[in-house]
Amino acid sequence: MFNLRHKINRLKIKLGYRLGLSKAIGMPMTIVVDPTNHCQLECPLCPTGRGDTSVAYGLLKLDKYKKVMDVFGKWAQ
Repeated sequence: MFNLRHKINRLKIKLGYRLGLSKAIGMPMTIVVDPTNHCQLECPLCPTGRGDTSVAYGLLKLDKYKKVMDVFGKWAQ
């Protein structure tokens, strides 16, 4: 749902970009939450894909997912 909150957030993001700010003044418009890092892909930006063994395999707990969505969900489109 695209509403006034989303429009204002988009304007904040564009303004920050045009001003060359190093810190974002808007919230993320898109959120990608991976519920697990059990993956066989080799994505170069992902610790699992790079073979980083310092990150333990596991599943995202439901309470942590809810916390992320409570903070960022209202801003995402």
